[in-house]
Amino acid sequence: HVGNFVSGSDKISFTAGFADSAILFLFLAAVGAANGIYLAMHRSIKNVELFVFTQLVTDLFSLAILVYLTGGPGSIFTHFYFAVILAASLLGRSRSSVVCAGMGALFQTITVILFAAVEREHLVGVSVSWYVERDVNLDYFVSFLAVPALAFFVVAILSNHLAVRLSTLRLVNDRVLRTMKEAVVISDRNTHIILFNKEARDLFGFPAERE
Repeated sequence: HVGNFVSGSDKISFTAGFADSAILFLFLAAVGAANGIYLAMHRSIKNVELFVFTQLVTDLFSLAILVYLTGGPGSIFTHFYFAVILAASLLGRSRSSVVCAGMGALFQTITVILFAAVEREHLVGVSVSWYVERDVNLDYFVSFLAVPALAFFVVAILSNHLAVRLSTLRLVNDRVLRTMKEAVVISDRNTHIILFNKEARDLFGFPAERE
């Protein structure tokens, strides 16, 4: 009914905006369904490393589509690439974060070139209201291409360093617990046991298969 009160270009703009929103909501629903599938099958996965890497790649591809649908290089969701790169460092090996940084830079390059070569009004599913307007010149490519790509790899390197520090700290704590002769039991605020050493397992009869 709203369309009856507008005319000409306003009516076309209203229809295009509604179509953009529908495409975006359908995409987000598909991502939510994919996460539900991951949650249902994660306990039966044997190759955890491959499973995690597959999720990271899927997240990057989904994020690239989200960035495209919300304005391309000017989208506010471009910053989410950093979250995936950080997750790759903490959940996978060091090379995983570098690969994710490279893929993020590739997707960003494709989006930047696409928006520079084609007018945004001609891009299917892109809402003009999401887009940060910028003239296509040297500043455009530096701001939307060179700076993000460099930042992706910087974050990958720094997050790898953080992951190494955390793994080293975890290894030290594990060795300390294993070599202590006293029984040690660690619980959270709700008194749920989250960690114990061999002496505590022998003393209290905890299941041997528990980590």
